[in-house]
This record gives sequence, structure tokens and C-alpha cells, in this order.
Amino acid sequence: AVNSNDNQLAIDYGATARGGLILSHLDLLAQANAGDAPALDPVLTGRLDLDHVGLMGHSRGGDGVVRAALMNAALEEPYGIESVLPLAPVDFGRLSLPDVPTYTMLPYCDGDVVNLQGQHFYEDSRYAFDDDVLRATGLVMGANHNFFNTVWTPGLYGFAVSDDWVWRDREQTNEVCGENA
Repeated sequence: AVNSNDNQLAIDYGATARGGLILSHLDLLAQANAGDAPALDPVLTGRLDLDHVGLMGHSRGGDGVVRAALMNAALEEPYGIESVLPLAPVDFGRLSLPDVPTYTMLPYCDGDVVNLQGQHFYEDSRYAFDDDVLRATGLVMGANHNFFNTVWTPGLYGFAVSDDWVWRDREQTNEVCGENA
């Protein structure tokens, strides 16, 4: 529902809904860890350490994990979110994330989020707070937006998308990106 309605119904394109969904899943995992989630496999009871959590999200999910970390910090009893990795993220809200180590991974050949707006997570936060957490960003040469996600990788699944860089560079003139690189 978040993906199908975020462009038309939410001013933040679903980032808050994604953040809430992540926190709801952490709630379910906490219940499972306590043995209070009968619908979940009892093998999880006592095996999860929710004081040490890392979040990773791709594309709009990258925006969602940053939002989840911000929402988590406002909780009376927050989870121990210790790191966030937005992967080929969008950043529609220009969010700044204090006190959480963040590594933003960007695809050099992103044919979807062509302005690499996820770089904002680094740029907008690095001097905004008086904390000493690690913030870094990496630009992956040759990687495009969709090839970070094997469900969308062309040829692997019947409804996969195409190479998003090829769509941008139909003449294949870029020596680093695309099928002829």
C-alpha cells in the first residue's frame, strides 16, 4: 500500500509510512524475542538483540530507514539502532540524522535517481550536529539503481525492470555505464 499510494497521497512520498513500517516490524521482532508472538516461529525467542540494530533500505526504502531512525529516537524506549545504510536512496525530505553512524551507498550509473539526492544524507548531517559518529558515502562505479536489488535485475524474474542506465543512455556513449561498458 505504501508503494502504490505514496506519490499521490503523502506529502513525503511515503517516507513516514516506511519508517513506521520498519518500527512495527521491530515491535514484532521484540514480541517474538520475548516469546509473545505466537504467529512467529518460536525459534526466535531469546535470540534477538534489539539493542544492536542496523537498518538498510534501497531507493525509497533508503529514505525510510533514515526516517525510522529519526522516529525511533523519539520513542520512550527506543530500539538500539546503531547504523543506517541508505542504498541508492531518494531524499525527498532533506532529513538530517544525528547520533547514528550512516553510510550512504550511491550507484555511479543511477538512471532512476539521476541527481544522486541520497548524498544529502551525508552532506546535510556532517556538520549539523555536535556528535562524533561516522558518516560516509560511497560512489560505486558501474552500478546502476536497479542492480542493487536482485528482484528487479533484468533476466532473473519475469517482471523485472530494465537496466535503468541504458534507458538514460540509449546510444551507449558512456564508457563507464551501461551494457557496453
